[in-house]
Amino acid sequence: MTPRMLPSAIVAAVSCWCMAAGSAAAPAASTSAQGSDTERLARALNDQGVALAMAGRTSSAESTFVLLLSQRRGDARAYNNLGNLCLMNGYYAVALAYYDSALRGDSSDAGVHLNRAAVHLLLGEEDEALRQAALASQLAGGAEQAGELLGLRDEADSSRAAEKKVLSQEDMRALLKKASKAVPSGKPAPPQSENKEHEQGHPTPVWRNGATRATKAPGDAADAASVLYWKR
Repeated sequence: MTPRMLPSAIVAAVSCWCMAAGSAAAPAASTSAQGSDTERLARALNDQGVALAMAGRTSSAESTFVLLLSQRRGDARAYNNLGNLCLMNGYYAVALAYYDSALRGDSSDAGVHLNRAAVHLLLGEEDEALRQAALASQLAGGAEQAGELLGLRDEADSSRAAEKKVLSQEDMRALLKKASKAVPSGKPAPPQSENKEHEQGHPTPVWRNGATRATKAPGDAADAASVLYWKR
């Protein structure tokens, strides 16, 4: 190769390398764009499902979350939010199973433990409810931070204070206050997934004491929805 041909050869080689690099980068960029689009769709489906649930349209919300699971297998948002729908409809054992699945996808989510605490509170299992609430407070950084995940207000809604509800902000606020005295020190222990005490797939009667607690009745679903943690 003569000295005059050298620059041309270098230019040709560099051009070939750039074309090859561009061809290799194109699939990667396409894959990244597809992943971003998939996540946007998943987020939109989840937001739609939550909005439907908050409006009391539980059947439509369930279909939306199931569709989300078909798009993103194992999605912790869908599992947690399906658990909420089961809780709202009185299927407490199934709700716990869904929450367990959500924790397998995101074991450090304090909000899911708060939902588990709500189920055990509804079942009258106060010790387990306190344990879950204490763990949630520890993961969230305190009882106040845990309450913020549920949107708990500092004061009760006086306009509805006399109404009986299956699950109220007062119930969860009182639970967190009591649990704050039992928050363990140190690093949170890995959550355990267990749901062995209740039969799967059947509504469980609500056994609760106190004037502010009520048995399951039609129309309570939307009230319960506003107290639960919806994973976004």
